[in-house]
Amino acid sequence: MIINYRIINDCMQQFAQPLVIIFSILYFCTRATFGTLTLLFLRNPIKYLLNISSEECVVRENEVLFFDGIVTHYRKKPMKRRFVYPLRMALVNLSEPPLWWTRTGQNKLHLTAKEVLERCEEDVVDVTDDDKLEVRLLTSPMSFGYHQNPISVYYVIDKVTKEVLMNVTEVTNTPWGETVRMNFNSKNVNNNRVGSSKVTKTGMTEVPGAYVPKALHVSPFMDMKSNWRIFASDMPTKNKQLKLTVDCVEHPEYGDFFHASFVAKRDDSETRLCRNDYGGIRLLYRRGLSPHRVAFWIYHQAILLLRMGATFYSPPGLSNVKRDMLDKKLTKNSNSSKLATIGGGCPARVNWEEAKSWPWKT
Repeated sequence: MIINYRIINDCMQQFAQPLVIIFSILYFCTRATFGTLTLLFLRNPIKYLLNISSEECVVRENEVLFFDGIVTHYRKKPMKRRFVYPLRMALVNLSEPPLWWTRTGQNKLHLTAKEVLERCEEDVVDVTDDDKLEVRLLTSPMSFGYHQNPISVYYVIDKVTKEVLMNVTEVTNTPWGETVRMNFNSKNVNNNRVGSSKVTKTGMTEVPGAYVPKALHVSPFMDMKSNWRIFASDMPTKNKQLKLTVDCVEHPEYGDFFHASFVAKRDDSETRLCRNDYGGIRLLYRRGLSPHRVAFWIYHQAILLLRMGATFYSPPGLSNVKRDMLDKKLTKNSNSSKLATIGGGCPARVNWEEAKSWPWKT
């Protein structure tokens, strides 16, 4: 009798994954409840209820900026589905981060400024000159030990002109926790500066952006046959508005069928330097427990898509993802894809991180 250990392991994973999700929900909800109660009743409740900034908000604007906006997901095919939710994200200066960045341990989840610059050393002039460049990261801050960042974006910025010289996107899938990072440059596509958006014949909103290969199984309701077009607006530290878009394009059957965006304005309120959970009762009500809310919306939408009959695609495994990505035509001689402008005219320099532990490893 031959025992297939791979099948046994797959069955055990499928059994363990929902149990881990349920345990995580209970653990982080309990932790968030006690954390919120501590803020409301134990840590100077008068100040908190009166929306008076606490010591958590004593940071410099050079260390972090916050952008408050709306996330939109629009799926055109094979079924129409659209949903939006509010989100307040931090633009953290990794060259001079605020104290809470290391205190909460979130710095361990992302690249350092040095690591980002090392990725870009062949594409950016004077990348080793700290006096000329700074690195910012657009991400959602942790909340009581929980983080949920489907996409974060690094910006390599010229300190003088405030222009973005290079971006690095960091995409993480839920619930597996696998991560892919790749360089891109929105400005250099077709040798033009970014311009205004337009509506294509298929009804999708198209903005100038960098074409990169779809290098991660992000949604279980999408296969791996499309590519990504990523756009990040310029001068995030100077402009009052910020825009980030990701489109799934060039699918052999659906074409350009999915659009996601984060459109936001810089928070200039009295709590503009506070994390969502520490700016008083008003900010807590509007944007508090942001990672928990995002996770709820993601799983809620997954349930709705299943009820609508959406096809569920199991994760193909990172080794297969890497192989399929290399099989795509990424040269300038490609006639079937705009990936000749991969990364917006620069090498994407794709690299992956596996899931942290079983049962999420694929």
